[in-house]
Amino acid sequence: MVDARTGVITQTRRHTFLVSLLGIKHVVLAVNKMDLVGFSEERFNEIVADYKKFVAPLGIPDVNCIPLSALDGDNVVDKSERTPWYKGISLLDFLETVHIDNDHNFTDFRFRFSMCFVRIWISEDSVVKLHPVSFAKGIR
Repeated sequence: MVDARTGVITQTRRHTFLVSLLGIKHVVLAVNKMDLVGFSEERFNEIVADYKKFVAPLGIPDVNCIPLSALDGDNVVDKSERTPWYKGISLLDFLETVHIDNDHNFTDFRFRFSMCFVRIWISEDSVVKLHPVSFAKGIR
């Protein structure tokens, strides 16, 4: 999610880098608050160009960029009449139709762990208690 006023910021770049490290193959660059920049195609294209320039060396094969105004629902569920220049599909349509069946990866490194701790707060005045939690194969 990128604010159309500020464009691609350091946090966006960090999150995208983490996505690439995790091997995620499908990314949506949701350019939100397009209403605040007058649904400018030029501004949208600037942000997309900046983002794609950053993403290119990361090897993410499927990057979709969608102009949005979440406040008014533009391109969120249905295509918006306020972005006639945008030829893609709405965010919901993309999320419901993105093809992920062939994205299984059983060869790359996986970080395996057998136990982690869950914090349980009794009250604000008490000490935090850590309780071990076990995971088993097949649990997601």
